[in-house]
Amino acid sequence: MSETPPTRKVVRRVVRKPVVLPGDEAPDERPASTVVAPEREAAPEPVTPAAEPAGPSRWQRTATRAATTGRRTGALARQALSTGATRARGWRLPAWPDVVWAALVGAVLGLLVTGVGAGVRELFSAVRGVSTGGGRWGTLALVLICVGAVVLGELALRALRVPQPRATSVTAVLLVLMAVLAFFLEPAATAWAWLLLPALGAAATALAAWLLSLGRIKDAA
Repeated sequence: MSETPPTRKVVRRVVRKPVVLPGDEAPDERPASTVVAPEREAAPEPVTPAAEPAGPSRWQRTATRAATTGRRTGALARQALSTGATRARGWRLPAWPDVVWAALVGAVLGLLVTGVGAGVRELFSAVRGVSTGGGRWGTLALVLICVGAVVLGELALRALRVPQPRATSVTAVLLVLMAVLAFFLEPAATAWAWLLLPALGAAATALAAWLLSLGRIKDAA
């Protein structure tokens, strides 16, 4: 009989290697300790305060206020003028008789003449030492005042559409002049003139307008 060879046993050794993950450290490697020196803090730089812009000067503020006030005043004036013009266009004179309008004009002229006469007397007293002006100058002032009253009276009567304004004004001024020279010369040189001359002016102008209206009535007849 033939002998069979003995069977060899094969032994396999399995060596298990440790699996090292990416986040893990090697078993034999230890993290080296490092000492980090503290950083020096930089010294804070000095902060320079920003220069404030210079404000407007006193003259500039005054000019600004004046300009603002001027603009406001101009706007108010324009508004007042436009309002007055609108009201004037819609306003009509009352239907009064011509005699009433003439009396009103005469009273206003009397006040104006009284004021001008008082100013002339003060001027003569300061310059010449005599309130009447001393003859020639006093007469010249009286003539100029009368001429001015005639012109102003004619313009006012014409604006109020009173018939024959020039004749009415001239007649009224002559009547007042004759009344003052004949009866009221002394009161006309005092404070009573502020009441006397407007009353005489109103009466004389109304009388002149009435007399001239009588002449027109006769001519029409």
